[in-house]
Amino acid sequence: MVETYSGVQQSLDLATYISALPEQIKREVFSSPWTSQALFRALAPLAQQYILRLLYIDDPIPKDAVWLWVQPKAEKAHQSAVTQLERLSVLISPEAVQLNPVFKACLRAAFSGRGWQTEHGTANVSLSTPSIEHITQQASKQWQASMPLSIQALLQAAGLVIVHGRRHEFTADGFRYLLKGTNEQVWVLLREYIKTAEQASGKELASTLSFLMQLSFRRVWQPYPLADLTPHEQEIASHMAQLGLVHTFVQDGAGYFCVTPLASSLCGGSSSSAAAAGPAGIDNAHNAAYIIVETNFRVYAHTSDPLQRRVLSRLMRTDCLLPNLYVGTLTREVFLDALELGITAADVTTFLQQHAHPQVARRMPAVPENVQEQLVLWETETRRVVSEAATLYNKFEDDELFLASSTHAQSLGLMLWVDNITRSFAIKRLGHEAMRGFIVEYKAQRARNQL
Repeated sequence: MVETYSGVQQSLDLATYISALPEQIKREVFSSPWTSQALFRALAPLAQQYILRLLYIDDPIPKDAVWLWVQPKAEKAHQSAVTQLERLSVLISPEAVQLNPVFKACLRAAFSGRGWQTEHGTANVSLSTPSIEHITQQASKQWQASMPLSIQALLQAAGLVIVHGRRHEFTADGFRYLLKGTNEQVWVLLREYIKTAEQASGKELASTLSFLMQLSFRRVWQPYPLADLTPHEQEIASHMAQLGLVHTFVQDGAGYFCVTPLASSLCGGSSSSAAAAGPAGIDNAHNAAYIIVETNFRVYAHTSDPLQRRVLSRLMRTDCLLPNLYVGTLTREVFLDALELGITAADVTTFLQQHAHPQVARRMPAVPENVQEQLVLWETETRRVVSEAATLYNKFEDDELFLASSTHAQSLGLMLWVDNITRSFAIKRLGHEAMRGFIVEYKAQRARNQL
């Protein structure tokens, strides 16, 4: 299910999200070529390969035939891919193996291009569309304005702001949210938006996901008629216009919308490659690149935006305020106060790098190394000892089982301690069920192979 935002960086992992949905809602979601293709992109490469092998096979194939695809050294990767597809209900394999018929039909349509003309609408109309620069500026201004104004309900639902009468204050989670890149901030709000659709009905959730996914497949800046959208999609488009994901305009009495660069990476979630720096034209607009960090810990920020200045004042000591310039110094005292909000040295460094002034962004690194190292040292002062609930695994039957299990724990990010000599390791307690299931399955698979 979609989770509210927390201090830990999150992304809308489409595959994980869909796998948790009820079967009936999954069928609704799979009925969209846009969502089906976006889900295909979100899968592991081996899982994608299995889908392509089965996509144009109409009859189920025996499970034994699938095992012929697997080399002995790749059995773990094979099992992981199959498990992912089965949890998604994309792969149906009670006795034989076949793809979910709804998913298969929609993915075939997406790959072959059938039905795309009606989905895209009249894309080649001759219009005097606004310039790219104008749309970029409007999208950036709309996004900046949405943070404290037009999307307050989503911010409040995500626990990012609290309301005191007419005054809105950012919470600790909200402050960490402000340090994230534009794409990550957008996805935090989209998770709340999707949650609203999920609570309404499965059909509305499927329609919402489909429209959001299709935005990333549409051509940026290409005008599309609003009249070609369903009433529900038109409502979503108006909401996305408030976030700056689309730009709407009217010409000759007809309404049109254009997809902005901010929507171009929606299929990848906040973890997409564009998330760190933001899409072209959006993060560079609205004076987003404005910070200069010197080796003496002095920071110059060319900004007059009150929100940006407020964020900076929580990270460093304020030394001087001028109409278009903020001058501060990174100090231990202020930084330790910021750590109490759950912020890390990596968060601060990333924030300073993402908003580095163009003149310093060319150098490597944009934030001096001595500044980065000092932030890490200040952070480690408060985190010298960390307690973690753990589960100990030992007394493995042989080296093969121990190595397979420890490698799996490492790949899941659960490993806390390992001793190869005694064949023992400890993992985070929250991963105990997953690890136990893996060991049981691995033993069973090895027994089958020995028959």
